[in-house]
Amino acid sequence: GIYYSQVSSPSILGNVINGDNSSKAGPGIFSLSSNGSIRGNTIIGHLHGIELGNSSPEVAENYITGNKDHGIFVGDQSVPNLSLTSLDGEGYPLTGYNNIFENGECEYDRNAEINVVESYIELSGGCNTIADNRIEIPEFCSNVLLIDGRSVSDVIYAEKNYWGNHPEYGHDPTGRFREEVEIIYDGFLDEPCTYNESEGFFVM
Repeated sequence: GIYYSQVSSPSILGNVINGDNSSKAGPGIFSLSSNGSIRGNTIIGHLHGIELGNSSPEVAENYITGNKDHGIFVGDQSVPNLSLTSLDGEGYPLTGYNNIFENGECEYDRNAEINVVESYIELSGGCNTIADNRIEIPEFCSNVLLIDGRSVSDVIYAEKNYWGNHPEYGHDPTGRFREEVEIIYDGFLDEPCTYNESEGFFVM
């Protein structure tokens, strides 16, 4: 995939990053001690879709599925922003609107869509789809957890996100978070978010 370290403001925009989902697959995007923007990428078939270490990028409009362990692994001292930030109303989402679903091949039952370890993640109002609607596929595996983690630095506010439509849980994500992680998810959505893309353009 794409690896970068100690870059002040990288822009990783609009890439298709396909891996072979092999035992040697690394992350699709690995950011170390960097911030910047990760937006509009499709990431399939890696260990993690995005892996962060001491990095706090703005993350928007990414399509992340079919990765071996997690869609996003938020490592030590990282604070990625997947909440809602936009220019021109909803014309240009700078954060949020990510589609993170059905990642994880169930090793050690640690296969959540997002894993937060000694770090934090901003999800408030983000209109993200964070979902796994599979039921026990393969049959020895549980796909229940949507967010996993340990030593999370604070309560994660995650209202106004879409958590899928699971055959058993429906749209309600109650019981689908690791007990060690405290998440406020009231106001969860019953359908995915959409936005009206602006007809103009902007220069940053």
